Amino acid sequence: MKLSWGYRIALLYGGFLLLIALLVGGSMMQRFDLVADNYYERELAYQDIIDADRNQQSLSAPVVMNLKNSKLEFVFPDDFANTNIAGEIWFYSPVQESWDKKVPLNITEQQFFVDAGDLQPTRYMVKLSWEANGKKYYQEMPLNLYQP
Repeated sequence: MKLSWGYRIALLYGGFLLLIALLVGGSMMQRFDLVADNYYERELAYQDIIDADRNQQSLSAPVVMNLKNSKLEFVFPDDFANTNIAGEIWFYSPVQESWDKKVPLNITEQQFFVDAGDLQPTRYMVKLSWEANGKKYYQEMPLNLYQP
């Protein structure tokens, strides 16, 4: 059976409409996680993070992060010997919001340990913010727990 050119054009348009409908339906099912729901308020307070980062850069050394036996060790510089350190460690996953983890920080030693087994095997941006001696500090470090 041979189709005339009119039917062929109708099939071409029908196929095109079906393809567009599939693309629109698939794009409506896509999930988009925002970095933060209140991004506007956080942007207004970003100057505090810039100031805290400058305070961190004025230290004798940055905070060092080591992975030892499925534990993450955070070692603070000697500037904080015998000082109360309070803050938060945010493990930010750009892949999925549900993989983010925030760990409170309240120590008097220069070392702090976090169990890496509680984290997903992916890449993280570790955002460390703390306060000591009335000054705020902020540092970001990449962390790769992905094992191919």
